[in-house]
Formats: sequence, structure tokens, C-alpha cells
Amino acid sequence: MMPVWPREELSATRHMTLAERGTYFDLKLYNWELGELPNDPTRLSRMLGVSVDEFKTVWPAMCNKFVRTPDGLGLVNEQLEIERRKSFDFRAKAHARAKSGGKSTRERWEG
Repeated sequence: MMPVWPREELSATRHMTLAERGTYFDLKLYNWELGELPNDPTRLSRMLGVSVDEFKTVWPAMCNKFVRTPDGLGLVNEQLEIERRKSFDFRAKAHARAKSGGKSTRERWEG
């Protein structure tokens, strides 16, 4: 599950054209699914189903919302990566609770 905060999304993209907002949102979806985006305009344009020229017209509006990965080969949205870590932490804690068989909850009610 990728969390989306409507107020933040709207305020962060209000200055963009419709095409730019759509591109930005699609790139965030790919970022969530793939873990990182390729740092290559040709590959990004193919993922989005547009020509490289079309991609290059919208990319300037969102390029500052993605940073290079440490190896320089990929791009990520930093805020999305924060949400990804929160999601992984939440799942790990939920898994640990499930493995315990609800022991702490049961102990609270019995004690």
C-alpha cells in the first residue's frame, strides 16, 4: 500500500500542468513498485508511454522532486522513501505481533 496524502499532493503539484501532474504521479507509482526509477530519460519515457521529447518537456517541473540513488544509476522520491520505511516498519511490527499469537494483548486482559 502506497500512502497518498491528498492535501500535500495537491499543494506540491498545483503549479504543474495536468500533463506534469500525471507524469509525476505515475513516476511515484513506478518508484513505489520498483524501489527506484532508472536515471535515464529514454527508459522513463518508455515506462510512461510517451516520446523522449514529450518526456523532456514535462521533466523540468518535477526533476527536483527526485534524487539520485547513491550509485547514481537510479532516482527516488525522498518523501516516498520515508513512507516506504514507515510501511516496512509497520509490517515488521505487525508480523512480530502475529507471531506472538497476541500474547501481550491476552496477558493484559488476563492480568
